[in-house]
Amino acid sequence: MLTLTNITPADQGNYTCKLHSDIGAEHNTSVVTVQECRGSSAGYMNDSQAECRFYGVYPTGTVHWFQDGANLTGSAKTHIQEDQNRLFNVKSTIQIWPGNKTQLYNCSLWIPSMRKYLSSTVVTVEKSSYIQSSGSMIKLQWIMVGTLMIKFIM
Repeated sequence: MLTLTNITPADQGNYTCKLHSDIGAEHNTSVVTVQECRGSSAGYMNDSQAECRFYGVYPTGTVHWFQDGANLTGSAKTHIQEDQNRLFNVKSTIQIWPGNKTQLYNCSLWIPSMRKYLSSTVVTVEKSSYIQSSGSMIKLQWIMVGTLMIKFIM
């Protein structure tokens, strides 16, 4: 018996089981295909651009960017890299305009062959506040990515 675990697109193909005995030999072939791998996603932002990354996805697709109902996909730059397991890492960036920093950015990975979005990430602008601590001023920054809040102390 053959058991395949942690299947990736690199495992796709024909698998043949052969049985040899005193009475003769038989074989049967099974086809293994991978329909989709969701992987993970993350969003980042700095003063000039928003970036969205999808790691370990299959099949590859197109990143669509939206902000307040407007489709911003045409101005995005996307880079796709295939790894040794035939999974894809997709990175897409979009220019941030100063007047649009108060609204959410949504980046979604569209898979044309499946006619659906495989994954989405919400990226928001950086929010800052200042507090006093130990007699010196420090700046706290929060970056909202989806429902995850990451806190940095600078």
